[in-house]
This record gives sequence, structure tokens and C-alpha cells, in this order.
Amino acid sequence: MLKYGYLSFSFQVLEYVDTSGISNREKIVILRKLEQKYLDDMLPEYNILKFAGSNLGHKLSTETRLKMSAAKKNKPSPRRGITISEHTRNRISANSTSKRAVKIYSNKNQLLNEFSSIQECRASTGISRHRIGRAMKSNSLVNDKYFFKSPYYIV
Repeated sequence: MLKYGYLSFSFQVLEYVDTSGISNREKIVILRKLEQKYLDDMLPEYNILKFAGSNLGHKLSTETRLKMSAAKKNKPSPRRGITISEHTRNRISANSTSKRAVKIYSNKNQLLNEFSSIQECRASTGISRHRIGRAMKSNSLVNDKYFFKSPYYIV
């Protein structure tokens, strides 16, 4: 529309959707499915993206990539110039999941096993390290069988 102007296009309502009484998350799901249906059925020639709500499979042109690169030239990176104190580095290292010991308990609070790291626990149980980490933080039961505990996080 910016390239050819608003007057070069016509707009019309294709379908009314009643979204009253449903959550925002449900609205998004419904509207994306509807948008995808119209993308598939109508095959609009000016639509850049092929999937509703996603730029999956979309490749930027060389010209666009060069423009984006030029816009960033001579501007400081948001990551550069940040210094982290030794105290903060030690806290980050101590809280590293790769070094954190893990104890696994049954749902009856019986110690089943101890591991020197979340990675070792993951290899033994088949439960992802992310799920183990979240379960330790929230003290929640996993697969209705296990609790995972660790030394307290260093604050």
C-alpha cells in the first residue's frame, strides 16, 4: 500500500467474527486460523508472508538486508560496553544449570537419586533440562512421580 498508494486498493469485509466472551489468546488463535484460510483460498498477490502470524520461510532481499545493515552501522551495540562485576559473575556461575546438583524425590518425598548436574539428571530420567529447572524453581511434581530439588539459588 505504501508503494502503490491507498487508492490503488479496495477494502472489503470478508467475514464478521464474534469474539465476545473469549480470552485474548483464543481470539488470536481463531483470527490466525481465519487469516490462514483466506491466504490459502485467495492467494493474494501482494501478501509477502505465506503463513498467518509468522515470517517462516520468508527471505529478505539482498537490498533489504543491505539497508538494515547500513542503518546499524556506526551505532553502538546494546551489548557492548556492559561490564559485569566479579560478584555478579560468581553468582551467574554458581547458578549455572550445568553445575547445579540435583536430587530427585518420589511423590512420597523419598530420595530416589542424586546427580551432579541437571544434564546428568536429564540423561538418566529422559526429562528435559528446562522442565527439571522449572520444577526445581516451582517445587512442582513432574509426570505425577518426581520432585527435583537443588541447593538454594545464590541471591
